[in-house]
Amino acid sequence: MTPDTADSLLTVRGLTKHFHRGVWPRKQTIVAVDNVDLHVARGESVGLVGESGSGKTTTARTILRLVDPTAGEISFDGIRVDQTPRTRVRRLYRNMQMVFQDPNSSLNPRMTVREIVTEPLKLHLKMSNQEQEERANEIMTMVGMRGFHLDRYPGQLSGGQRQRVGVGRAIATHPKLVFLDEPTSSLDVSVRGQVMQLLVDLQRKLNMSYVLISHDLGVVRQLSRRVMVMFNGRIVEEGPTRQVFEDPRDDYTKKLLAAIPSMDGYRRRRQQGGAR
Repeated sequence: MTPDTADSLLTVRGLTKHFHRGVWPRKQTIVAVDNVDLHVARGESVGLVGESGSGKTTTARTILRLVDPTAGEISFDGIRVDQTPRTRVRRLYRNMQMVFQDPNSSLNPRMTVREIVTEPLKLHLKMSNQEQEERANEIMTMVGMRGFHLDRYPGQLSGGQRQRVGVGRAIATHPKLVFLDEPTSSLDVSVRGQVMQLLVDLQRKLNMSYVLISHDLGVVRQLSRRVMVMFNGRIVEEGPTRQVFEDPRDDYTKKLLAAIPSMDGYRRRRQQGGAR
């Protein structure tokens, strides 16, 4: 784990999360997150990768206190999140937000886009109605949409537009840290690149930190400066993105990298007549 510095924004030590199912005497304990250490500097983008069920999303949800940790320390911007009473955790969400994987389920279909993106402003900032309207239009511009989209409902938008609204809601309060949970996995290939470029541009403009959660190492390679590889709830490898991709040490990381589609392989199959 990277040592703490003056630029440290998020520091996690020994994070552990257990879930229980069944009843005694057949009660089972499931270890979803096992002694995870994680550090994110201000303005940094960190990738948390691994296959489905490896504990990535549970790690993020535990850091955000959407579920309570079983053990460990969580420090965000000098505040001990794990010791903050649940009644006061909401105050942290002005500066710590999440973009969810599926915009279809994360956006309320009964709310207009205006209501969705101004909801965080009402919860965390004291803004007049006029200020909220100005901010809503600003958000639309930032995420590549138009003002008239504010009066539409999620069901009237494309998948890419819905995800842009999800991003807009997350950045509405200018947070310091945003968790991106598989932000492009539910999108068509044609719009993934656009959303990824949007995320890059927003980070540069707002100087936010990202924790990118994904099983897609291609996406992680483009968006993250540093990578942490997770397997069975534990971090098995971490380091600068280029180093991990070019010289992986753990066998699990090597298997993940081997599963990335190769353009060279595609070209060879085309030449051999094997691609259709």
